[in-house]
Amino acid sequence: MIWFHGKDIQKAMQQQQSQYISLNPFFDWALNQININEHPDLIELQNRIALL
Repeated sequence: MIWFHGKDIQKAMQQQQSQYISLNPFFDWALNQININEHPDLIELQNRIALL
């Protein structure tokens, strides 16, 4: 399983090219669109986090 934190991606993109728009609005939209139960990898991630 490979998982990248959205903030890490945002930071890397903005370091490469500072003109990239802020991804915060995209993240807000995406969080409301994703049904975690439709993605086995996200369920696995959720379960691993719960064990911490």
